[in-house]
Amino acid sequence: MSLPPVTFMQTSDPYIYAGMLMQTSCTVKAFCKRHKFHYEAYIGIKRGLAPWHSTYNRIYMLKELVERGYRGWAIYLDADAFILDQDFDLEHLLTTQANKAAILTLAGAPEGWWDVNAGVMIMNLRHPSTRSLIRRWKELLDRVPDKVLMEAEVWADGLDDQSFLQVALRQWPAIRRHIHFSSMDVINSPQASFIRQFIRLMGSVEERSLLIEREVASILLGAG
Repeated sequence: MSLPPVTFMQTSDPYIYAGMLMQTSCTVKAFCKRHKFHYEAYIGIKRGLAPWHSTYNRIYMLKELVERGYRGWAIYLDADAFILDQDFDLEHLLTTQANKAAILTLAGAPEGWWDVNAGVMIMNLRHPSTRSLIRRWKELLDRVPDKVLMEAEVWADGLDDQSFLQVALRQWPAIRRHIHFSSMDVINSPQASFIRQFIRLMGSVEERSLLIEREVASILLGAG
């Protein structure tokens, strides 16, 4: 079986996380160049005004991929996530999970199967359930009036994209069988072996940026 197209995606606001994205994207672009994958990034705010509103960018980016007729794998990484293992056999992982709609990880202290971390997501856009999930996810965002969105001061006010994704999953329990739940030892954690993420609990943007800068330099040096 030939591997469908693979596209890595990242996004950030233009003010707070853009510098961090410039660092982590170096590892993602290096991996894509080495393995002949695609890369897309968007810096800005697709809906809203506050920097944290850029959290919704990923929803729009995935929806735009679907509307463009893209039917490959879309792999999303937050600005604080980077690829540690430049030799990781991603083709093997995607081939073995080709019948799944998505590869996700649970949050650190999960409340249920739907309590996923949206910081790193591997989405199979060939799967109809994935396209339906993205549509449901965006519909939840579309229901939020602009006035309510503007009054929400911080990401944790319950209007963040991750909360909406969790709601979409809870409302559609049948999709659970189409999701492969990866170990946090592989993706989406500070200790992950493939895609590592330096989450908010690790410190401020500035503190994490310094840690990421050191990691990225080591990764790129090791990768030649």
